[in-house]
Amino acid sequence: MNKFKKKGFTIIELLVVIAIIGILASILLVSINSARTKARDARREADLKNIQQAIDLFIREKGVPPGTGAGWWAQLGNACAAWQPGPYTQLQPEYFAKLPEDPSSSGAPPQCAAADGYWYYYGRGYDWDGTTLSNTGDATSYVICSKLESSSSYGYKTLTNPWSGAWTLNYCLGN
Repeated sequence: MNKFKKKGFTIIELLVVIAIIGILASILLVSINSARTKARDARREADLKNIQQAIDLFIREKGVPPGTGAGWWAQLGNACAAWQPGPYTQLQPEYFAKLPEDPSSSGAPPQCAAADGYWYYYGRGYDWDGTTLSNTGDATSYVICSKLESSSSYGYKTLTNPWSGAWTLNYCLGN
């Protein structure tokens, strides 16, 4: 009779199990990251709808959208004194205690400077027909836009900011 009994696992068996666990973990991480991206995009869409409702209430009360006139285009949260009155000061605190911020925002946009980033953008005198963003010069129209991360999100359109052409936006709402 053999005195030695085989106990435990071989190195090959252990490596196979570790490889399988690694593959499953990587699949799980990809799924989690995809879900996070979709959640941020859903929040952006909901924020823009809330902002649109606030702007529509503002229009009902004041007769025109917030901003300084047709052709006004900037990040919604830009508090640049030279760009006021803008939506930043006209919607806060009466319509929002604090304006919503993009979930990937790195903070307030640069003061008085055009910059591309994850912020919500607002344009007065602009029109959004579902495919094209254009400057109409009509002071009663407005558009609000954002960047969605996932091109599979509903409403995702590839478009370019009409003001400078430097910002790539892909989700807009307007009146």
